[in-house]
Amino acid sequence: MRDDDDVKITEYTAPAGGWGSMKGMAKILPKEGLGPETLDTLRRQNKPGGVMCVSCAWGKPAKPHIAEFCENGAKATAWELSSLRVTPDFFSKHSVKELEAWPDHDLEQAGRLTHPMRYDRASDKYVAVSWDEAFAAIGAKLKSCDPTKVVLYASGRASLETSFMYSLFARMWGQQNLPDSSNMCHETTSVGLKSAIGSPVATIQMEDYDKCDAIFSFGQNVATNAPRMLHNLQACAKRARGDRDLQSAARARLGAFRLTAESGADADRQLDRHLDPISSGEGGRRHRRADRDLQAGDRRG
Repeated sequence: MRDDDDVKITEYTAPAGGWGSMKGMAKILPKEGLGPETLDTLRRQNKPGGVMCVSCAWGKPAKPHIAEFCENGAKATAWELSSLRVTPDFFSKHSVKELEAWPDHDLEQAGRLTHPMRYDRASDKYVAVSWDEAFAAIGAKLKSCDPTKVVLYASGRASLETSFMYSLFARMWGQQNLPDSSNMCHETTSVGLKSAIGSPVATIQMEDYDKCDAIFSFGQNVATNAPRMLHNLQACAKRARGDRDLQSAARARLGAFRLTAESGADADRQLDRHLDPISSGEGGRRHRRADRDLQAGDRRG
């Protein structure tokens, strides 16, 4: 387990984003044990026909850039694709009381579950059970409950397909109490917007950013909350025809930020060069070992 005293925070004076950001990201991703297929996922992320990032809700542009993701988005994808695995052996060595003292980062880095687990109060540890036993226990509990008095809470990061199946299950059972983390986070915003402007959601489309001459952002730092929006701000600044007062204010608010190359063979080569560590070395080897562990767990289950 990492000691928080070992964490060193130093001043960073270079611009955020750009190829320097890609290079730093390439150093982090192999630690998740990711294989070469990660490159293909990142190339398709937030692009038409590709995969949607789970980090923020910024839309897919009709004309995407070569790297249509930010550092946080790439890290979120890495966590989804991580080959790190938590086997029953891990829980046999660590009690729940011990794990409660671990930092969130270390719990995340332990890996993904390979088996259904059930808490054993006597030992204060999680122990592996078969899938049949897990589903039987869940089913018995559901049968003892009044469906109208149960809330089926879901993660806003779940895929559309997963959420759709979850909602079908709830309705077949006899209820539709289906809040998720995103819904509960934004409920106050939706209520406030409707009372203020008559609509609970935004009243603009992505295309509107291509036509406006000024964009006002309140209550957030775009460079950290939705970095991909910086492309739209950059284009708006160009349309402002050198309005130095406006651009100076924007720089003071957003800080120094660089964007990667727009497109072309040179951009492709740079992307390959910065992400190459993912497709070779220990990261790729660990990914293949983790796949074998997970398949072995499926066969035993």
